[in-house]
Amino acid sequence: MEFEFMTAGTPLPPCMPLPPVLLRLPASSTAKVMYARMLDEALAYGIEDENGILYIHFPIKELAAALSRSTMTIKLAMSELDDMGLVVRVRRDFSKPNRIYLLIPKADHTKSVKSRKNRIFDAGSASDEECIAGAFSV
Repeated sequence: MEFEFMTAGTPLPPCMPLPPVLLRLPASSTAKVMYARMLDEALAYGIEDENGILYIHFPIKELAAALSRSTMTIKLAMSELDDMGLVVRVRRDFSKPNRIYLLIPKADHTKSVKSRKNRIFDAGSASDEECIAGAFSV
């Protein structure tokens, strides 16, 4: 790999989005980079649900490979994001992949990050609308 100094006219290589507010959140570096990777995936290949909300399918093994981390590290980072309310995972039927909804943090949200436990919803017991509505209620 070759490197060069950056000048005013140097074109940037493709980059992943990382909201600056995320840098101030009490999360591991792996969780932050994983959030940026999933946000990039949602912007490029996000699927709209019935309500027009984007979600992604990103299996743990694929995330681990994309970030060069173990599946256990990815599971811990996903739990971190889930506990902070930055992702909502919706379980699908047995043969369907889970949906991952990414929430965008607001600048004033960083002052008090509330833990959101048990945000993995079982689609067999509720509709997607009920799962999403339950995830966004505080």
